Order: sequence, then structure tokens, then C-alpha cells
Amino acid sequence: MNRDYQHPGPADTPLVIKRLILITALSALFSSLAEVFVNAVFALPGPQTFLALNTSYLFQGFLFQLVTYPLTYGTPGEGVTFFYMITLAIHLYVMWIMGTNIVERMGTRAFVKLYLYSTLLGGIGGAAFAYLNHTSAILTGCTPQVLAILVAWTALNGEGRLFLMFPLSIKAKWLTLIVLLFTLIPPLSALDFPLFAFNACGAMTGWLFALTSWHLKSPWRLIKSAEDNLLIFLARAKLYFRKKSGSKIIDIRSFREDTDEEFMDDMLEKISKFGEGSLTARERKRMQRISRQKNQPR
Repeated sequence: MNRDYQHPGPADTPLVIKRLILITALSALFSSLAEVFVNAVFALPGPQTFLALNTSYLFQGFLFQLVTYPLTYGTPGEGVTFFYMITLAIHLYVMWIMGTNIVERMGTRAFVKLYLYSTLLGGIGGAAFAYLNHTSAILTGCTPQVLAILVAWTALNGEGRLFLMFPLSIKAKWLTLIVLLFTLIPPLSALDFPLFAFNACGAMTGWLFALTSWHLKSPWRLIKSAEDNLLIFLARAKLYFRKKSGSKIIDIRSFREDTDEEFMDDMLEKISKFGEGSLTARERKRMQRISRQKNQPR
């Protein structure tokens, strides 16, 4: 179900969200301050240098950086700046609001999977483009994870409204699109391909996770065709491997248009799981058409 957000935050925060926010904030501040101290006192690199996704170290075997970079923020050695604090605060707020909604509706396990997948794919994407571009990159922060959470949350609440400042409100899908543009265009225009891939892979993870794990399509019509084709491809691949394994359970409906009855059954099941707001505009129109046909006098 799409929700309208008028309050500063949820009444109850899940334990996993509390722990994630606490760990992210404390580790980010500690690593930044400790980096400055170690640099000044011992003239050595500190924890921020080793925990961040530093491709110079990563390509020497520091593979743990693919999962530790969300524990750091900012540029190593610069300390805690105003922009640093604003970015960290915005990221933690998104984790709190959107992350809580995902946990409440899809469960803790789904949220943890989404966070871990976006961490790995964001790190791998950034490192891969640094390697292909023959450049070094230092990537920090939870931007891939935040974008993944935001995009997945939008799949759940695309038509819902956020009341930013009464009476100003905006639909979730447009807010997310604006955030994506402001996050992806600057590094692309600066030809910073590692940072662009770093952020883009996070957003793609959220989209693919919602589509393949929750069977929720995005609210943007422009990519509806791509989503349909991807789901058909995955269904056919699943059927192919079932045949290879000798399974007798084959879903023939994956290859043809559902009948009206099958479609209505699927939509009712979707509504019971995710709420009426999870329906796409196309699905709503078809349901309305079927209802009108049934109500017509014979």
C-alpha cells in the first residue's frame, strides 16, 4: 500500500535499523577523527585509509574494503567537514525512514539482503571502472546503499506522497528520480566514472532486488517494457533449468498472457501481500476493464 509521509519519522524503529544507524555514525566519525590524529602524530595512514574503498590498496589484495567502505565518510585526512556532516545526516535519515518501511513490510532479512547486495555491487562497480579507466579512486560512504533503499522503497510506495513542508508535497517516484539525477549527473559530467558506477550500481541493485525478489515493478513507465522483458527472460531461464534438472513442475503461464481469471487471482494475491498501492497503472486499468465486463448485463 502506498503511504503518505507527514511525520518526521516512524513511531517504532526496528532493531536492525537502530544498530545500522549507530554503527554507521560512530564508525564514520571515529575513522575520520582517528585518521587525522594518526596522520598528525605518527605520520602514518589511519583507519579511514584502510577501511575506505581505496583501489590502490584493493588491487594489492585488500579485498575486505569491498564491505568496509560504508563505515567511512569523506576524504581520508580531511577530518569532519560541514558537507561531511550534512551528507551523513541525510543518509542516516533515509535509512531511518525508508529502511524502517522496508523492514515493516518486507521483513528484516529482505532489508539485510538489500543492504549487503548493494554494498558488494556498488564496491565492485566502482572498483571495476577504476581498473578499466586505469585510474585510482577512493570511495567512501553509504551512497550505494542509500540509493538501493530509496529505489526499493519507491517500488513499494511509488504513488505515495511525502509532505516536505505543508502544503508542499511530492510523489515518492518523483522525489527518488530527482535524487538519482542529482547523485548520478555530477560524477558523469566530471567524467568520474568510478564514482558514477559506484552510485549507479547501488541504485540498480535496489531496482533489481525489488523486481526479482518482491516482483514489484517501478512506477516509471519509461522502463516498463524493460522490466517485462527481464521478468519473461528470468521465467524462461527458470523453466530451462527446471527441465535440465528433470523437474516435472513447469509453469506454462510464464510463456503466455494470463487469462482474466488468472490475472485477477494474481492481482488479489499481490494486493494482500503488498497493498493496493503496489499495482501499476497498467494493472489497475486491466482490473477495471475486467470488472466492467463482468458487471455488464448479459
